[in-house]
Parts: sequence; structure tokens; C-alpha cells
Amino acid sequence: MAAKLDVDSFRKLLPLDFHEKFLAAAVRPDGRGLLEFRAAAVSRGVLASSTVGSALVRVGETAVMAGVKAEVGPPAAGAPSTGMLVVNAELPPLCSPDAEPGRPSDRTQVLTRHLNEVLLGNASGVALDALCIEPGVAVWVLYLDVIVLDDSGSLDDAALLAAVAALASFELPAVDVDAADGQVYVNDGAESRAMDIGTLRNVPTLPLSFTFGLLGSHLIADPTASEEVLLSAKVGIVLDGYSGNVLATVKTGKAPLSLDAIAQCVAVAQERAAALVPLLS
Repeated sequence: MAAKLDVDSFRKLLPLDFHEKFLAAAVRPDGRGLLEFRAAAVSRGVLASSTVGSALVRVGETAVMAGVKAEVGPPAAGAPSTGMLVVNAELPPLCSPDAEPGRPSDRTQVLTRHLNEVLLGNASGVALDALCIEPGVAVWVLYLDVIVLDDSGSLDDAALLAAVAALASFELPAVDVDAADGQVYVNDGAESRAMDIGTLRNVPTLPLSFTFGLLGSHLIADPTASEEVLLSAKVGIVLDGYSGNVLATVKTGKAPLSLDAIAQCVAVAQERAAALVPLLS
């Protein structure tokens, strides 16, 4: 017991030194290699009664749930044939010691912005014309809610994976538009319309993100929450899971990262993406 208390004290009082002891041996406190990702699990259809698509994702201890609701609404001015995708993220107080009740935290806003940029940004090739019901009259509005259950690190990656999994396969009910009054009615006698994330894009892509960081002098993949606070630099790689092409790269932190290090991150992310794609099939 005394030895365990000593280890716990070492971890709390000198966290960087604690991690460096492991990193020097090319291993991390949880037993992973430096560029090894945590195990990922995807469960789809977990909210079948209230959504058209949903998913629960676990990456290590990080857990995120995403659900998609569909409503009929008028098209936006200037875009008569374009549907809408509204993305919202929530970090409830129970998901992390740093999360607090009240107004959305900076972390919530950053996560929401990340999801919007990836799912709706120019690089994603989004094409929401597939959500049109009747041009100038009615379109489908998809509400994508991403709720963080446990923020144990690399949250951007798990949240995007949950969002993509919820959108990976869903159905919209068949509807008819009354020509007289423009009202939209569900046609129970017709088959529902199968949709997937590819139908919301000009060119089918499967955006996935991967986080890397510089801890001391060591490059690591998929940092945990305890590792993230010690990073001197952080880089996020967004790839198309189908082609492996890079869609976006974002680096934060003051420490420099060489082009070779970025290229290494991309190569490792491509291998990880290839392993994740079957979970979304």
C-alpha cells in the first residue's frame, strides 16, 4: 500500500517527471506504445426510438454519444434546394472534473466549432441538396447532437467518430407535399429513404480526426486527459477514411514540430483510419 501511495504522490506532484520515466522506455503509463491508439468500439442504433440515427463510441475511457433528429422546415433564403445540418455539442458536468454547469464552456465551443468545420466546412465537400423535399417549399433539417459522457482525452477524435457513426446510415420517412397549401405529410405507404454520410457530400468522404502531441521530447498518439495537460504541442489530423487523403491539419502549442514529425503523424493516422472504417460499415 505504501508503494502505491508513493507512486500516486509521484504522479500528482511531478506529473511530467512521472510520464518521462515511462516515455524514456518507449512506453506510456497505460501500457501503450508512443504512437499506439486506444481500443475503439462503435455501437449504432442506441437511440432508435427518438432519432433517425445514433451511435455510442468508446475510445479507451473516452465515451461520446451522438444522435440525429430530422424535422421538416422551410429552406434558407437564397438556398431553395438545400437542406440543413445543425451540429451541437454538450459537455455535461459529469463528463470531466473540469466541466461545470451553466453556460457552455470554452471547451464546448471549441468542440462544436471543430465538428462544424469538419462536417460542414469547404474541405468536406458537403452537399445538402440531398435533403431537399420540394425546392423553395420544404427541406429536411438534421439536428446532430453530440453528448460527451466521459472526457478522458482526445475528445475531438471520439466526438467526430460518434457524429460520423450516427450519420453513417439512417432513414428519412417518405413524405408528400400538398400542392394546394404546401403542407408536408408522411406517406406511411411508401418506403423510407435510406441515407448515409456519403449522400450529404459532392464526393463521398468519411472524415475522421486523429490527435497527436509532443510530451517532453516524445511524439505520442491519442493522448489521454492526464497527458494532454502536459503537451507542449498538439496536432490534429483530419483524414478521409476512404482515400486516406488529408482534409485538414491543425497545430497548437508553442513547441515546434518538424515536417518529418507531421508526416509521421499522417502516416500513423492513415493506418488508424483503415482500422476504423470497418467499424462504420
